[in-house]
Amino acid sequence: MKKIYTEEDIRSSNAYRSDYYASIADFVAALGDKNAEERKNTVTPEYFAKNRDSLKKIFVDMLGYPLNKYVYGIPKAERQYVGEDDYRKIYRVTINTVGKIKFYGILTLPRREADKYPLLVAQHGGWGSPELLLDIHEGGNYSHISRIASEKGFAVFAPQLLLWNFTEKDRPNYGDGVKYDRFSVNAYLGQNGGSIIALETYNIRKSLDYIMSLDCIDETKVGMLGLSYGGFYTLYTAASDERIKAAYSCAAFNDRNRQGCGDWHLHNSNFLLQDAEVAALCAPRAVFVDVGKNDEVFDYRYAVKEAERAESLYNAVGGKGIKFNFWNGGHKIDVNGPYLDKFFNAVNQ
Repeated sequence: MKKIYTEEDIRSSNAYRSDYYASIADFVAALGDKNAEERKNTVTPEYFAKNRDSLKKIFVDMLGYPLNKYVYGIPKAERQYVGEDDYRKIYRVTINTVGKIKFYGILTLPRREADKYPLLVAQHGGWGSPELLLDIHEGGNYSHISRIASEKGFAVFAPQLLLWNFTEKDRPNYGDGVKYDRFSVNAYLGQNGGSIIALETYNIRKSLDYIMSLDCIDETKVGMLGLSYGGFYTLYTAASDERIKAAYSCAAFNDRNRQGCGDWHLHNSNFLLQDAEVAALCAPRAVFVDVGKNDEVFDYRYAVKEAERAESLYNAVGGKGIKFNFWNGGHKIDVNGPYLDKFFNAVNQ
């Protein structure tokens, strides 16, 4: 008998697999477009203004555990003096946030003496670290934002997120590195009612519980700024924590049906809450968003209509305003743009 199964070219059925994948991709795209259209028809400006508080609860529950169980309380923490340069003193901070998690970040205080400093939470992006953002290590693309903040008299807290790599196969950023798979961690959290976004947003909030309790910090003047993944976390943290007086998101805001990273596509988010709605949940506090027209990571064109939608939802609530800066730059912070000084002023008011 002829053994046709062993003689067939292994690639002979690739056309079937290709058709299967293409049909799944088309199905997912059509489903996303359908639900996005329903979201826009449901969450009108009038609906948003009337249901803002309930939408905020839905938002926190959508992200899941432990964010949906957050309760204020000053956690145990350790602070270690590292050194200083010509404009700041540097401390490494470890904070016990939930369970046995030891959340790490760097706190800098201006050398210029003051009774209390306003606080900037400065969030790094993918393949990043507090050291890169704070110019302690070379190679960051953060436009010296920490120096700008320090020279304006701000204390800066830069948390470390699980983002120095993404998978075990990624290039190590720090020597041999600490290997992990972010997306596997997110999957395990998902089957336990949470997400990596919920966990790290919670960790940032618990860090604020500690940092804002320090005698040198003005707890009434707190802002958050982030780039890329950090820009995403800035909007999502500010939407969940009203202590953040102003938010500045850079190189992140977009249409999540078209652009984004895997863990940004949250369970059921397309029904009610994507970037436009989350940004508007920050109202009436000030919100600033940089979108680079030459961003090599995210296509700015998908963000245009979402920005218009965010403005209409925000304005239905009212407040200090949401401002979008579509600028001729790349995947970075527009430090020379129209809104950075206004952001710092909004925090300081």
